Amino acid sequence: MQNTTKRLFLGFSVKKTLERQFFDMQQKLTLHINTEALAVLQPDMHITLGFLGQVKTSCIPALLAEIDVLYKPSFELVLSTLSWWPKPQIICLEGQAGKSLLTMAQNVQQIALKLGLHQNLYSYRPHVTLFRQATYLTLPKDTNIDWHNILSQGIWVSQLHLYESRQVTAGVQYDILHTWPLM
Repeated sequence: MQNTTKRLFLGFSVKKTLERQFFDMQQKLTLHINTEALAVLQPDMHITLGFLGQVKTSCIPALLAEIDVLYKPSFELVLSTLSWWPKPQIICLEGQAGKSLLTMAQNVQQIALKLGLHQNLYSYRPHVTLFRQATYLTLPKDTNIDWHNILSQGIWVSQLHLYESRQVTAGVQYDILHTWPLM
């Protein structure tokens, strides 16, 4: 039987050069987190714009049509904070959403509402997840890691993607189903 739903979200990919820097950061963090935490693989690093949940395949054309007409400005995002979010159990690099990014995230929530898709209960917080299943993060005060230099990464974003989140043997894999250029 064919799968009639797909677990979808909208987001922005991270350039390969930043993936490498994030991978280096993951290596430095491994001593400060629980050993069961799972590092996000470099190809799966992204900035989520909006989680859409389980979407019926019959609804995908309407979703694509809505995103086609969505105002999609390009932007730069500075990831300035290393955060641990206890409820989803992630460690991430977090930034502040500028006005255009915040508006785009709100518009995506309106599209999700219109199509009867998942509604986010929290305020939009742009981030790149470094680890999943992280139960703690403790950084010693005397660490010789220059977090300020690492955390001042500006990410210039120029494309929006519709991703499918799929469970595979190695964990979770994100496949890009559709791409839109940002203006």
